[in-house]
Amino acid sequence: QRKLVLTKKGIIFRAIILFYSLNKINDAMKQIEVFYTKSLRNNEDYGFHTLVIKALNYLPVVSEGTTDPLKATRENYVSRFEAFDKAYMQNTKLDEVEALSAADAAVDEAYSASRAFINAMRRHPDETKRAVAEEVGRIYDKYGNPVKLGHSEELSVLRNLLQEIQSYINSYLEPIYFTEWRDYLSETTDALEEAMRSRTNAESRKDKGIIQSTREATDEAYRQFTDRVNVVTAYEGGTNYDQFIDYVNALIKQHRANLKARTTRSSKKKDENLTFEPVKQTEENPQE
Repeated sequence: QRKLVLTKKGIIFRAIILFYSLNKINDAMKQIEVFYTKSLRNNEDYGFHTLVIKALNYLPVVSEGTTDPLKATRENYVSRFEAFDKAYMQNTKLDEVEALSAADAAVDEAYSASRAFINAMRRHPDETKRAVAEEVGRIYDKYGNPVKLGHSEELSVLRNLLQEIQSYINSYLEPIYFTEWRDYLSETTDALEEAMRSRTNAESRKDKGIIQSTREATDEAYRQFTDRVNVVTAYEGGTNYDQFIDYVNALIKQHRANLKARTTRSSKKKDENLTFEPVKQTEENPQE
């Protein structure tokens, strides 16, 4: 009986040693880190999945006649991403976007050419013409160059610029031949505003919910796939999946750093916007 008890204790002890040994081996194996993609912006999430999909080539090649343990989850992930890709890219394929780009280029040229002309006229040998050009030139100087601004801000600057220039009668501007330049800038500005309106209307007609739904489906498919990679890696052992795992973990590290930096910038901005007012003391000995 005594010998039997010792034997059972020995078996239990060996089992415990084996359990901890296996866990230690599994701990040493590489695993894809848990990463919650929900914190990413749409463009960041799209870029993240694009790079992970490209890295699928790093996975080990499955021999013919051998079962692929990742096949189902990998194909599901790729399929979900393709739907996300189609929904995400529709914004850049709108005809109205190309029209807006063309209108922006036209108004940029009109502004730059008209300002170059007025600057040249500011050096005209005729004093009277030079004085008129100088007055118009000061309006250009006042508002600065809007070419590098966003569309809305650029349009606002151009409207204010034109409003001041159009306050002069034609007979005042005609001696320096600036009426045609003014009309050219006005026409291209009107075209820019119309192109912006068309683009906005086109975007409002899109099913914006499809981007969010396809993104969420892709995020979930990614989680299922990476969970499966971790399970298969732990089960098979070895280093077959190390290259893929290292690549994905590097992406995760990079995106975590970006999120942290954005949070830090946002926190600093909030601190800068805080205003502190002195507390008004209403009684000398306030009661608690």
